[in-house]
Amino acid sequence: MVARTAHPLVSTFEQGDLYSREMHEYRGRSTYRSAEMGEFVTAVCEALGGASHYNHDTATACIYRPGDTHVLGYIGVSDLRLRKVGKEKLVYYVRTINIKNPKIRADDWRHNTMSSDKLSKAVKLAVDHLKPLGVIDAINMSYADVQSIIGKDRDVISMSVRDKMQDILGFYAYSVGDLNTGIFKELRNITFASEELNRDKDNLYSRIDEMAEFDRYTERGLTYVAFSDNYGQLVADMAHLKPDAEVKHTLPIRVAATGLPEWVQQRTAVLKLVANNTHIQGVGVRVDDRVFYICTGEYE
Repeated sequence: MVARTAHPLVSTFEQGDLYSREMHEYRGRSTYRSAEMGEFVTAVCEALGGASHYNHDTATACIYRPGDTHVLGYIGVSDLRLRKVGKEKLVYYVRTINIKNPKIRADDWRHNTMSSDKLSKAVKLAVDHLKPLGVIDAINMSYADVQSIIGKDRDVISMSVRDKMQDILGFYAYSVGDLNTGIFKELRNITFASEELNRDKDNLYSRIDEMAEFDRYTERGLTYVAFSDNYGQLVADMAHLKPDAEVKHTLPIRVAATGLPEWVQQRTAVLKLVANNTHIQGVGVRVDDRVFYICTGEYE
């Protein structure tokens, strides 16, 4: 298993409440290494052309650019114990998935970390490695959560179908998966003497049709759309994610935000009106105000 460093969304910190930010700033000032940490943060942000930071804990800070979708990575300070002499020395470290430290195994979280006991060298490490995430890495940071959000919405429909099947046919039908064969196909056209049964049957098939429509929608696949600031120009990274294909085989493209196809503009516009981590069937999922997974293509 390969250890991966997470790169949170920039919005996680920009849209955080004031109390949380104040607490993190307090932690950054209260550590006994606050002076060294503050000096490191200031030097890195200046070297990166005015990047911002968020104190992750007492000795670690997230570094990000306000126009990006994800943080660039982490920097921090640590006391390294020198076993032979029984003393400690201060080291500065940089952590990002853009670092692949050959001295550390890939399944060790430190594989994504490089350090130095010299501030100037540590700042250079930060400048060299704290780069915006590639599109594939950015997708990997959120795609599993998006699939889970969509899956939960399908489960709601599926459970409703199962419950209505149980009302009509009993426990045997509760676990049957194929609703387009055998008795289920014939049952759609049957009229019962009981009006209550007819209502239950109609409600059942209404939900079955809803689930079938949901599956047709998800079979279209999703298109990742992420907006970012590219030296003053708003651009969009796009990647079509086929349902059964691996993300690493996706070919992303970058276009000017004003040059997006109409179906992309329409669906992202709808999702901008809802809360983060919200799914709208037939439209897609809003991750935050810059990252979206939308239903691919034009509707027939």
